[in-house]
Amino acid sequence: MAQSQVPDRTHANQNLQSIVQAAKIAVGDAVRQVAGDATHINIDVSPPDPRLRLPACDGALQARLSAGQAAQERQLVTVSCVNGVRWQINLPARVTSEQSVLIARRAIARGAAFSALDFSQSKWLQAGVASDKVGSADVSTGRRLRRAITAGTVLTVDMLEPNLSVRRGQQVVLLARSAVMDIRSSGIALQDGRPGDRVRVQNASSQRVIEGVAAEDATVLVQP
Repeated sequence: MAQSQVPDRTHANQNLQSIVQAAKIAVGDAVRQVAGDATHINIDVSPPDPRLRLPACDGALQARLSAGQAAQERQLVTVSCVNGVRWQINLPARVTSEQSVLIARRAIARGAAFSALDFSQSKWLQAGVASDKVGSADVSTGRRLRRAITAGTVLTVDMLEPNLSVRRGQQVVLLARSAVMDIRSSGIALQDGRPGDRVRVQNASSQRVIEGVAAEDATVLVQP
């Protein structure tokens, strides 16, 4: 009876393309955690020297990036084998991305309320992955420009700030909340404030000046 032959892996070499593929997968997973699935990502991994000979790995290859590299254009990926034989190799990778952005149609003054009509939506190709670009008008509603911008400017998150919810001299609702009830009274705002800002207000009945947290719809949350 013929005996089954056990494959001789002594001289088997690791397929170099499999190393490149493992590096691409690792980079892709890391980048998508930063950019999200909506961003189109292109990953270019420099292959090893074709003359390189590495023993074939008995298991799946492992690949990792250094911490903090995911959003960068230039990355270094370490691909290693830890099953049977042990080796590792570093491969450089380059990441470019294409995402939807808002571009100003005209010059817009500081403090202007955000309007989708002032912006056009376009695809933006960039090195690495930038998470500060505003890609949709939906996330900008209820905000205004923190500074003036010129026509052709790509809108970023730091260019926007929430609209004022409380204005100095405005009549506001003072809302004190407890576990059992809400108590409302009237007051006058003594300073401007955006949602989450601490502002001083004057109680209309007692004339006492107190401090609270600005909320939406001209409401100030105060301690009961």
